[in-house]
Amino acid sequence: MSPRRPEDHPDEIHEISRAIGQLQSDVQSIVRTQADDRKFAASYRTDVRKQVGEIAALVSGLAHDVTEIKPEVKLVKDARLAREENEKTRAKRLKTAGALVVFAASLFAFGRQLLDAILAAWHFIWGMKPP
Repeated sequence: MSPRRPEDHPDEIHEISRAIGQLQSDVQSIVRTQADDRKFAASYRTDVRKQVGEIAALVSGLAHDVTEIKPEVKLVKDARLAREENEKTRAKRLKTAGALVVFAASLFAFGRQLLDAILAAWHFIWGMKPP
C-alpha cells in the first residue's frame, strides 16, 4: 500500500478544513462568552458590594437613631410606670377615704343612737329633759 497523499483526496481536505474552521469559530465564541461572563461577574460583584455598602450605611444610621431614641423611650417608660404607681396610690387613698367616710357615718349613726339612748335613760331616771 502506498501512503495517502492529500492531493488524492481533496474532499477530505475540505471537510477537515471546514471542521477546523468550525472549531476555531466555536473556540472564539467560547472565549468571547467567557470574557463577557467575567465582565458581567465583575460588574455584578461591584453592584453587590455597592448595595452592601449602602445597606451597611443605612443600618449604621438606624443604629445611631436607636441610640438617640433609647433615653427618650426610657423616660417615657419611666413616666408611664410613675403614672401607674400614682394611680395605684391614688386608688388606695380613695379606698381608705371611702372606708373612713363609711366608718365616720357608722360612728355618727352609732353616736346618735347612743345619745338617744342616754337621753331616754335620763328622761326615764330623772323624769325630765336633760339640762
